[in-house]
Amino acid sequence: MISEKTKTRDRFASERAILPLLTSHFSRILFVTVVVSCPAHAGSVEEEALPWQDAHRFVEALETIRTQYAEPVDDETLINEAIRGMAAGLDRYSVYLAPAEYEQARIDALGRYEGIGVEVSRAAQGGYVVVAPFDGGPAARAGIQSGDLLLRANGVSLERADPAELDRILHGDPGSAVTLSVQRGEQPPFDVTLVREIIRIPSISGKTLPSGVRYARIAMFSDRSARDLAELLDDLDIKDDDVPGLIIDLRDNAGGVVEGAVDIADLFLDEGVIVSTSGRAPGQTFDYLAKPGGIAAGIPIVLLVNGGTASAAEIVAGALQDYDRATLFGTRTFGKGAVQTLIPLAGGGALKLTTAHYRTPSGSRIDSAGIVPDIEVAMADDAPKAAPTEDDALVQRAVEFLASPVAMKEGMQP
Repeated sequence: MISEKTKTRDRFASERAILPLLTSHFSRILFVTVVVSCPAHAGSVEEEALPWQDAHRFVEALETIRTQYAEPVDDETLINEAIRGMAAGLDRYSVYLAPAEYEQARIDALGRYEGIGVEVSRAAQGGYVVVAPFDGGPAARAGIQSGDLLLRANGVSLERADPAELDRILHGDPGSAVTLSVQRGEQPPFDVTLVREIIRIPSISGKTLPSGVRYARIAMFSDRSARDLAELLDDLDIKDDDVPGLIIDLRDNAGGVVEGAVDIADLFLDEGVIVSTSGRAPGQTFDYLAKPGGIAAGIPIVLLVNGGTASAAEIVAGALQDYDRATLFGTRTFGKGAVQTLIPLAGGGALKLTTAHYRTPSGSRIDSAGIVPDIEVAMADDAPKAAPTEDDALVQRAVEFLASPVAMKEGMQP
């Protein structure tokens, strides 16, 4: 019979054997913990060091899985999945990216995206909810809508899939296919097969409507968005005296580059806070301020929003609404007011971590709450049209509003 003393000795020996592995993977984390706890680093996040009892419990669980799980699991897999689980347990946006996933994220950031063209977020009831399909992409062409629940991919349940795993499923070589099981409201689930392709999202497009109202569609924000919008509106003669109004369509705009959204809002504001961020780490709490000068002064503006208007798009909507510079039409926005920071880790992976939250100029927190439009207009199909005209019901309502005395008065707001 093996004595308890022998069992204890063997357990401690196993833990000592695995400590070098943990040190290799977690030395950076432990170092940061020590640094931010040191009084010499004023202004850093002040947290107590990780209690050794908790570290011991983690080591014990890891070693138990290594030695007693029915199938052998390599150490790298265990460590990666442990980090993945930590990130997934924080909120619906934070995620650990393995080296190959991190590289794909960097490629996407450069504007090359191979997949079905959809922005998703974890759903509270399991699976994933569509934030917005990308204009002109396979998902949009197939009729996928904001709010659709993704249940399965190629017959495999997505209920417990982490965001990085789903990303691998949705991305793929152009020409390859994926079949999604989709739930829309109370309707029975249905399957749709989408063929992946290279997605190129036109950031800004627009036209002059028959009424004379200028229309601008912003599909996603990039660092060029403000420049492109200013050039578009100049081409549309926005400075003409007889321009009755401007419609900016942010429906199904899932966000993009925050600075691009801030610059767009700054085009229509002369002063004040555009958006505030609040976080714990150094540099994560600050205000974006409007600069004097802009375009479309005195012209009334309507912003079109829906449940697919998210993240950076909500920054624009919140700022222009709070300063009474625009009237919001549509339905409540998605409510993704989280600042995501891509933090590289040793070994080639990275954390896509929520490091702060946005607040509108009035101090309202966007995350989970969204932005309620000034005039709520629920449509059976409120997605933006590829070539919008005044036949688009929401555009038509906006044009009618811009012709009213109320709109003209609001257009004169500073």
